Amino acid sequence: MRPSLRSHATVLAVIPFVVGFLVAVATPSTAADTGARSASQSAAEPAVKNAAMPAAVSASAPAVQPSPAFRAAMKRFLLAQNIPTQMGEQMAYSAAEQFLAPLAASGVAVTEPMQALVLDEARKDFGKRYGDVEYLTELYSGVYARHFSDEEITELAAFWESPVAKKLLASTETINESFITQLQSATKTQMNEFQVRMENQLRAAGILGSAP
Repeated sequence: MRPSLRSHATVLAVIPFVVGFLVAVATPSTAADTGARSASQSAAEPAVKNAAMPAAVSASAPAVQPSPAFRAAMKRFLLAQNIPTQMGEQMAYSAAEQFLAPLAASGVAVTEPMQALVLDEARKDFGKRYGDVEYLTELYSGVYARHFSDEEITELAAFWESPVAKKLLASTETINESFITQLQSATKTQMNEFQVRMENQLRAAGILGSAP
């Protein structure tokens, strides 16, 4: 069975977040529900906070002409994190969702075959363009060149090509799932205690009444 847009919500929803996460890890100061999916998966990806639109995000900033060396390192940076593939999928799902959402809102029954057809077409356009590493290198280079030197972007590329970075990328989803489970367990008791305390205070203030 072909996957529906909704069944993939998680992966794409976290890409922009992941992107920010990865940059944060890689630098000293430191992976949509595009309306189509639900966020439960997690994260390890690259690049600009609004990763899908690096050029638009920085349209007001002064233009910078990255050197050939910078562009080469930027390309390595993107490929090491598999960003072209992820971005192509993100943009295809986003485009498909933007087309299908109004139909669904108007009462049209959006079936899985419809989703599959629209997604296939979106991949031909948006997936192809934003999955092209040369195109993304051009977009990202203009943004990153305002913040990193040739030497720095080369260091970042080298980091993401390193074994420890590859381990981070491969392990992040599992780590995040484990952390969420642990966090839920740790907060359950505290939440129960908080609820009892607040109910008692509200009853004492005559706000809640005596109902359980």
